[in-house]
Amino acid sequence: MMNEVRLNGSRFDIANGRIDHLRWDTFDAIMTAGFWPDTTSTDGFAASRSVPGVVDLPNILSKLLNFSDMSLSEVVATATVNAAKVFPFLRGKGTLNVGADVDLAILKLREGEFEFLDNYEGVRVGRKRLFPFETIHAYEE
Repeated sequence: MMNEVRLNGSRFDIANGRIDHLRWDTFDAIMTAGFWPDTTSTDGFAASRSVPGVVDLPNILSKLLNFSDMSLSEVVATATVNAAKVFPFLRGKGTLNVGADVDLAILKLREGEFEFLDNYEGVRVGRKRLFPFETIHAYEE
C-alpha cells in the first residue's frame, strides 16, 4: 500500500518539531516496515529553535542514522537531493553539480554516546551524531 501511494506521487517527510511530531514507537513501526522517509525537515517556527535536542536538522538526521537501517548517504539525501526534487522552492539545490548554486552545510560525524529525544520525553542513546561544522552560502569565485 505504501509504495502504491508513492507511485501516485505522494512523498513522505519525517519531521521533528517542537510538539507532537516524533514519537519513538511510531518511528520504530515505520522504520521496521522499511517505509523510510523521502525527506527530512524541522519545525520552521522561530519558537522551535529554543527547544534543545529536538528540532535542529543535524539532530533529526542523526536520529535516522542511529535508529533506522538507513545509510549515511540515504539519510543525507533526505535533506538534500530528495528535498530538492520534492519542494519547488528548492529546485536546483541539493546538488554539487557544475554550475549549481553553492550553499553547503558541512557536517561532522562524531562517534560517542549521544542522547536523542522524541516529543514525548522519550530518550534514546545513539552512537553517532552529526554536528554543524561550517556553512558556505552563495559562494562565488
